[in-house]
Amino acid sequence: SIWNLLKDYPERYIYEAVKTGVDLPLPEHIARGLNDVSQRQNWNQPADDNYGLPTEIWREYITRKTRYLEIREKLVNGEINHINDLITYNLNIRQFAEDVINNCQDPQFLYSIYDQLGKMSILDPTCGSGAFLFAALNILEPLYDACLEKMTSFLEDNDNNNKNKTIKQFQQILNDVKFHHNQRYFILKKIMLNNLYGVDIMEEATEICKLRLFLKLVAQVTPNHSLPNYGIEPLPDIDFNIRAGNSLVGFANYDQVKKAVEGSQQFIEVYETFKIMQTCNQTYKNKQMIQETLNILNEDLNEYLAREYGIDVKKKQEWEKWKLSHCPFHWFVEFYGIISRGGFDVIIGNPPYVEYSKVKKDYEIKGYQTEKCNDLYSFLIERSIYISHQKSWLGMIIPISFVSTNGFDLLRNLVQINYVKTWISTYAMRPSKLFENVDKHLCICIGKKSLISLQKSISNNLVYSSKYYRWYHEERNYLFQLLKYVIIPEHLFYLTSIPKFGTILEISVFEKVIKEQKTLGEQTSQNGKYSLYHTRKLRYFLQFLNQPPTIINSLGKTQTTSELKTINFDLEINCNAVLSVYLSSLFFWYFLSLSDCRNVNKREVNGFLFNLNKVSNSIKLSLSELAQQLMLDLQKNSIMKDINYVKQGILKVQFFSPKLSKPIIDEIDKILAEHYGFTEAELDFIINYDIKYRLGKELEEDDD
Repeated sequence: SIWNLLKDYPERYIYEAVKTGVDLPLPEHIARGLNDVSQRQNWNQPADDNYGLPTEIWREYITRKTRYLEIREKLVNGEINHINDLITYNLNIRQFAEDVINNCQDPQFLYSIYDQLGKMSILDPTCGSGAFLFAALNILEPLYDACLEKMTSFLEDNDNNNKNKTIKQFQQILNDVKFHHNQRYFILKKIMLNNLYGVDIMEEATEICKLRLFLKLVAQVTPNHSLPNYGIEPLPDIDFNIRAGNSLVGFANYDQVKKAVEGSQQFIEVYETFKIMQTCNQTYKNKQMIQETLNILNEDLNEYLAREYGIDVKKKQEWEKWKLSHCPFHWFVEFYGIISRGGFDVIIGNPPYVEYSKVKKDYEIKGYQTEKCNDLYSFLIERSIYISHQKSWLGMIIPISFVSTNGFDLLRNLVQINYVKTWISTYAMRPSKLFENVDKHLCICIGKKSLISLQKSISNNLVYSSKYYRWYHEERNYLFQLLKYVIIPEHLFYLTSIPKFGTILEISVFEKVIKEQKTLGEQTSQNGKYSLYHTRKLRYFLQFLNQPPTIINSLGKTQTTSELKTINFDLEINCNAVLSVYLSSLFFWYFLSLSDCRNVNKREVNGFLFNLNKVSNSIKLSLSELAQQLMLDLQKNSIMKDINYVKQGILKVQFFSPKLSKPIIDEIDKILAEHYGFTEAELDFIINYDIKYRLGKELEEDDD
């Protein structure tokens, strides 16, 4: 019955940003384009303030309104009835969870919710000073609060408190609350002790994390100078929750430990003692004893692990140096209670984006399937998979290379095998970026594990993708409220990438492109006499040319650049036709959808599907003529800039302004649409793809 909340109050669970201005009738000059693509001349203009969000153009407004109507209809019809649907349709999950609690009529159901909240283990394996753990705390707090308020309501409405077991449990819980400063203090303390766990290789960071949590707790207390310790009760002991160590080095589970220590009776005896103490939940009563036993276990495990690394533990200097550099963290004993029952419920974070080769001199990893990915973030995701239980959730902010770089195939496959559903949203770094000081194209990956996923092949697991999001600073506050996913069929994982598509229309366009079944890379000629050139730099347009850009050195002589890549063809008409293809908005969309969005690489350039043998002569001739027209226009609009290079001094470099030639590029896309068989709506999408940013103020710096 909880899903009736969505049917009965659909507006409540759709984010405010999605609903802005959607109840207003469209102006006539905009409405005309709904059923007639040729009438969309005004759709790229800024939307009126009453309709649009900051910086929104009419095209975006209409897309948003259409999305709103679709979601609302699904809600009203009862088609959204699973927690996964709330993610897929980007609804307000926190509001829904609170409403489920507030509308609960069954005391036993309420107790189950409260009980499960108290058992939920949330880990950040690279927690730093605790930003993600604080975010988790802020989400959990109102849910706990709603539970306690509802318990109070049940007690007030119940005339037979002593006869109902669940009501008695409520009474005991609320009595516990009274022994604390206030209800919020009780809730925060409970979350810190029962829900939040963190590990970081920097011990200083973990101490800061604990301090921040303590300060959050103490801030709920009004000091009483007449009482001992100002009336502040002893702070909870979260030393066993926030730990220092290397999340990547150490034994993750019992099977690994058992294999390493096989035959060691001494270890088994110490472990059994430790297990009994943990099982009896005496961790906080006998902290010193627990810690001493834990230290013995860790030291034994360190020795076994060191031997796997080829370290002679009898050589004390070598042994101590290895421990200091590797900082082993043995998940199985450090978080015994959680790992022994299957692992963590939720793993979140923003792992380091660091090439393994850069830290290998400090420490090495062993036994990782993703080692060839050569990045710490891939190892952290793999480790997360094996320290979480089979119905757990993953939420990580990681580089876009995860979805679009050949070197991360192993990681993509591992995630697809282990997660029955994966939601991936991707984000540019221009004009704004997710983290102010991180120049990376990023993605947010959410994964739902399931026992079913391990029993099926990758093809049975679902991957949901968003479009590649750009945004201005003014759009940041509602960026995530407008998030939209679409299921990506496995046969569209082209070039091993997970495409960054956000609509069914994009899937339809790509379905038509891949029917070509022949790439441009297969049709080039290494010794061909006709050439086109491109740089690896990426802005809002790709730079393909029929001749190298002009570069003049301090002596007034023209020089070339090694940055330029050359593609050769045997026939001039083919060379020019392909030049048009590479300059089209279609190729730009394809490139951003499948690449790392950082450099123009050979993989995407050669991989575009355009069969020159299937192209009619008239289309090929039209593309060739448009290419020559575009080259002349680019040259006409180009300017020379003085650029100061460290090694070469000041050079005069030719810069182009492709946005000034957009009308010619549009003509190219119209010809390509005829060849691929695009509908009017599909062509309209391609021509206007990313239009707000491509035709806005061009960035002066490179997008790298």
